[in-house]
Amino acid sequence: MKNLKAKTRNYPNALREVGNVLILVMVLNLMLCLGKLIVGGSVHSVSMVADGFHSLMDALANGLAFGSVWIAAQPPDKEHPYGHQKFEIFAALGIAVLMGVACVEILTSAISHVGNPGALPHPNTLSFIVMILTMGVNGWCSWYEGRSGRRLQSPILAADSVHTGSDLLSSAAVLAALGGAELGWGWVDFAASLMVVVIVGKATWDILNEAQQVLADHIMLDPAEVVGVVQSVPGGISCRKVRSRGMPGNVFVDLHIQVAPRLTMLKAHALTHQVMEKVRKMVPGVKEVFVHTEPGKK
Repeated sequence: MKNLKAKTRNYPNALREVGNVLILVMVLNLMLCLGKLIVGGSVHSVSMVADGFHSLMDALANGLAFGSVWIAAQPPDKEHPYGHQKFEIFAALGIAVLMGVACVEILTSAISHVGNPGALPHPNTLSFIVMILTMGVNGWCSWYEGRSGRRLQSPILAADSVHTGSDLLSSAAVLAALGGAELGWGWVDFAASLMVVVIVGKATWDILNEAQQVLADHIMLDPAEVVGVVQSVPGGISCRKVRSRGMPGNVFVDLHIQVAPRLTMLKAHALTHQVMEKVRKMVPGVKEVFVHTEPGKK
């Protein structure tokens, strides 16, 4: 089992850090958005303007994610006894929706310029500088969010890291379109816009797939590994019916153990708590363990 010493993340502290990362990335996305929209409009580049709208969707997604993080940090209450952490997943779905909207906007804009001679871009030095700078910023943001997402076990940062990674690829396509326009190949701008749609669409699908796994209570842990941890507790315990659900850093485990039938209730209760503590300590990301104790065969 990998990283057995890893512990469940401290949600209030971790989510504050997640929020700080999202604010920084949102500010950078707004700056990139303004640069691409202004410069792209001035050089008549459909793909560059499309990428500007893509950055605007990114900034809106960052704001949505920040709001979800604030809600997810709230402690469990009467209506939400398991906590509010799944609001991170709702935000990830929101990001996917915004990415889908961006795809439609980009595709519509690209099609409207097909066959229009006036749509041929006229790139200048500033347009190349903006796109190269965009690629550098997107690459750094994707790396920073990915690293922070793994460290903080945050699905929302992981989703946004994938989103930002798609920005890097789409910006590369726009840069190629500007180069094609320099050679008089106006069709490259349209082709780059389509490539942006494909890249963003693929990233959208990946986010949706990961989100549905959490919402559909997809298995989070290998049952065999959990059984191994349980059976390492002294007392001749057997284990079965291991189930897990939740999300990274916030996993709930449900399992059955069989103990010697002659054990007193007090000893069986103590053994049950040993199993719970062992699983929480040894299995990364486990928040709560529910153990059903049964008498074993004589």
